[in-house]
Amino acid sequence: MIAILLADNTLHAQSLPRQFRALRRVAFPARSPATETSGVAVADYDLDGAPDLVFCDFADTKQLYLYKNDGRGGFADVTATALPALPRTFAWKVAFLRADADVFPDILVTMAGRKLLLLNQGNGTFKDVSATNIPQTVISSTGIAVGDVDGDGDMDVVLTSAWTDNELWLNDGRGVFTDASVTNLPNARTLGSWDATFADVDGDKDLDVFFGNSNYKHQTLMINDGKGVFRFDTIGLPGPQTSTRRVAVGDVDGDGDVDAFFGNFAQQDRLMINDGKGLFRDETVARLPLGLTGTYGAEMADIDEDGDLDIVVANYTNPTMPTQPLTLLLNDGTGKFFDATSHRMPNVPLNSLCVAIADFDRDRDADIAFAGWLTDDGIYVNHEGQLTAGSAPKIGATWSLDVHAQPGYAKYKQSGVALLGSSQLVPRVSTPWGQLGISPPWFLIGPWTVLPSTNGTTTIPVQVPNDPALQNIDLWLQGVHDHAPTDVRLMNVWHETIR
Repeated sequence: MIAILLADNTLHAQSLPRQFRALRRVAFPARSPATETSGVAVADYDLDGAPDLVFCDFADTKQLYLYKNDGRGGFADVTATALPALPRTFAWKVAFLRADADVFPDILVTMAGRKLLLLNQGNGTFKDVSATNIPQTVISSTGIAVGDVDGDGDMDVVLTSAWTDNELWLNDGRGVFTDASVTNLPNARTLGSWDATFADVDGDKDLDVFFGNSNYKHQTLMINDGKGVFRFDTIGLPGPQTSTRRVAVGDVDGDGDVDAFFGNFAQQDRLMINDGKGLFRDETVARLPLGLTGTYGAEMADIDEDGDLDIVVANYTNPTMPTQPLTLLLNDGTGKFFDATSHRMPNVPLNSLCVAIADFDRDRDADIAFAGWLTDDGIYVNHEGQLTAGSAPKIGATWSLDVHAQPGYAKYKQSGVALLGSSQLVPRVSTPWGQLGISPPWFLIGPWTVLPSTNGTTTIPVQVPNDPALQNIDLWLQGVHDHAPTDVRLMNVWHETIR
């Protein structure tokens, strides 16, 4: 029955190219009314090969929402069946971490005056072990950094508080944490830090820590002695007093050391360049677009696949200021950034406190999840190579299938095609061109077609015969495109049911 779907030879170009788009027909849970999402984290909690999401909420009705990936970039809310009942109080931040000795990601969440540790049971559910496994400090923490600070092979935690004490918890390897703040994090407890991030800034193979301090303070770098004891670095971090909400780290200039981006709420964001020995220069004016402010979240990733780190920025504005979309800063390869938001990101103003970046639809490019504040959470899907359809196929009608590749910014002529199968392939099969996700990949829908460089999108019209026997037949499709002259790549898997 599948074989009687016929592609029209007429191919149509699309307009309005954007690298990232929200796909309304890809499943993503909606919460009504829109809530105050304060954090998001990504990990494959069930080890099925697809990255999942956990959101935390500042409202006092429900603190955590766990969303399971269907393997194609669609999500289902599994909170009710996967998470235990939790106390009702404001949640500030959430993180996945491997707290105990198994391979399954666990969850740590900070709340008003308390924290919760939820251990993954390996069967898709989590158990609250907070009463026995973590310090019972009555502190409202706004930030979480996870890393092995003492070199014993397990994950330790730094927690920050914009109002009270920063904390360092050491892991015993079994997921039981001890508060080592007084001995191992001296004089850093009252910095008023909103965020913290680990990085090896001096190349000595241990994790140092940046503190992003709020309330117009100088930012802080503390150096690890190799055993998890930190000291202030008094000369390594320059810059003005700011109100920082996020510290994102990575080698932005390609010289082999870690640089730091400070996202500031009420002042210009700052970029600090490392000299390789842990000494930093403030090169904001030379390397960042000026006027970047209102930042609450930021993550680094190679968004445009040119081999360097770019930055995605989440912005929050107060009611008297215009709401901004997510900002995309592309790296020119030398560590100098330009604002590519207008032609690569959706022109959708939203207040967002944080983002998470992962390949949610498993097509080898970076997608963006964002946490909305008084607006919906969501996913922006990367159309570096993407197969989509705006509606379901219907018997007796022409159905449109869209093939996208590098929309509006391709340097080479590209072509693409859609493959059709009868079922989803689970688990996927790795190939030199990416992960094959349909079985069997029977035949091509339409010919290989050139994608116009102006918008990188072509529509394949598919005529569905007027045969009632086709109704409710499932179609499993996967695109293929030549990403560059020598890079043929499998796209995402797309599922439809004939109506």
